[in-house]
Amino acid sequence: HKNVHGYMVKTTKAGKWLECEMCPIWKRAEDAPKEGKEVGTSEAQQQLNDRKSIRRLARKINANFTPHIDYWCTFTSDNEHLYQTEAEGDKEIPRFLDRTRDLDRKYDTTLKYAYPLEYTRARAESRRPIRDADGNQLLRLHIHMALAAGPDRADTDREGRRRWVEMVRAKWKAGWIRDVKALQDRKTGFAELAGYIGKEKRKGRRRYSCSNNLVDPQPTRSMNNRKATKTAVRKMAGDETLRPAFFEKLYGGDYAFVDCEARYNRVNDGTYLYCRMQRKDKPPPGRKRKRKSAERGGAP
Repeated sequence: HKNVHGYMVKTTKAGKWLECEMCPIWKRAEDAPKEGKEVGTSEAQQQLNDRKSIRRLARKINANFTPHIDYWCTFTSDNEHLYQTEAEGDKEIPRFLDRTRDLDRKYDTTLKYAYPLEYTRARAESRRPIRDADGNQLLRLHIHMALAAGPDRADTDREGRRRWVEMVRAKWKAGWIRDVKALQDRKTGFAELAGYIGKEKRKGRRRYSCSNNLVDPQPTRSMNNRKATKTAVRKMAGDETLRPAFFEKLYGGDYAFVDCEARYNRVNDGTYLYCRMQRKDKPPPGRKRKRKSAERGGAP
């Protein structure tokens, strides 16, 4: 678009992962697209809001949870713990978290968590609906939770971690325990996990809940970045092979390219790039050994 003045580079670092967003800067304010959540937004705007919400959650999980150290818990209520309404079932989670905090007070650790709530219509093993005295079908609660806590959080001792897992399992009093296992990351960090947590839409209610002590990574902005020129962005939008070298050079080689998507806004002719990267592991510090002159082919 002739009124695109340049590009802003927005960088967000969360744990060992980095996100880079390139957005056009407009000469005239009326050419810029509307952003943010608005009442009565279109379907396209709602999809954008959903995508931003999941990305914010992914950053929080990346910044606050450690792969292979923290936990992924899956609990569900049994036939003795069914609920007439979702509001009634929601009260079960604070009870579980309060019991888990007792472990933190005992071991002087800090509880961190993020979870969604899911409900299904309760059925017996025969697949017949389970109903209350008035004939209303009851609800079964499912919870999937990222959990960071425990005295052995940074300890590699398997026996110590196993004991803590058993203590957490004992705190769930509402039914079945599906799993308590170590969190697994991918090249994109916990983006897939965040997408799973935030997939359920609950009308008038948040998709997920997080503890207040989670670090919320904030972006830094480089306005009208000299490297992110209109020509460079246009070329990368049309040629995926140019993206890895450009973004790795942009961040000084400290991060490895993972993936990048380009979006084109047909309303304002704006091009947007969204790139994800992972911090490279630095080699352990050590003394460099000097090669002998004979090995170099020189004089002794």
